[in-house]
Amino acid sequence: TMEDPQSKRNFRVSYYDKVGFRGIGEKALVAILKDDVIERKKLEHFCIRFPIPNNYRDLIWEILLHILPSHQQSHKFVMVQRTQQYDDLHRALEVMKKIDTDTELPVQFLKMHLTETGKLHLKFKDEKWHEFFYAVGNAVCELVDSPAIAYWITVSLHSFFTENKYIEHKEAFHIIVTSTVKKENNALFTKLNDLDVFHNLPFDLWYAECYAHVFPPSGGIERIWDLLLGRACRILPYIAAQILLTFERHLLHCANLQSCLSVLKNVPFSEATSSLIIGKGIELWKKMEKI
Repeated sequence: TMEDPQSKRNFRVSYYDKVGFRGIGEKALVAILKDDVIERKKLEHFCIRFPIPNNYRDLIWEILLHILPSHQQSHKFVMVQRTQQYDDLHRALEVMKKIDTDTELPVQFLKMHLTETGKLHLKFKDEKWHEFFYAVGNAVCELVDSPAIAYWITVSLHSFFTENKYIEHKEAFHIIVTSTVKKENNALFTKLNDLDVFHNLPFDLWYAECYAHVFPPSGGIERIWDLLLGRACRILPYIAAQILLTFERHLLHCANLQSCLSVLKNVPFSEATSSLIIGKGIELWKKMEKI
């Protein structure tokens, strides 16, 4: 059964109350957002120190992704312009019969983005990077009510992830994954090391695509992306380590590399498993990095 989003939100609110988040975190956030000129560095630091309350997330992401300027006074004007641009692009594609009411939002967003950048050709065909764009779009649509805001966040978030080229940190991440698994579960480390799993992890799915295909939109992936927007890219290998630790039982029974990889590539994981991995992975990151 699907859990009611409102009851989920209420649970989080009561949880934050319990751990004193509203006392410290929300006060700090309100103070940052009160300034006439919002300092992005302070917002990045906030993303690392505190969980972002759901009702603030789209605003924080819009500022960090430069969809909105740091000057508060300009926000309303810029948002009106952004919405107008969205409406114009949407209408143009409807007129060209490139989208209709049955076209899923992430597909609409991609075609709008390609139109905006002058890359929508007469014969539209999917390219490899489109799948990543759709996965980001699906997650954003789950988090944001307004299609116009969801469009700008999807485009900007996809660009942010692509430009940061997290896959280039693969070697440094490898050291974090292996040392973390070894420290947390030596038997699992030995097994995975013997089968050469650590060098063959699905790096594209995990690092290059920031787990967009690994965790379903409602599994809490926004918590990882909050940290990436806070410039804490080292969260990525800790989530990788936590995936391995979570599937310990399955992995210990694998006889070879291929069977290990089939366990790890069987994505997206369930909502409950995703939530567990992300929560524990963030705890692991905090513990190891002494956050």
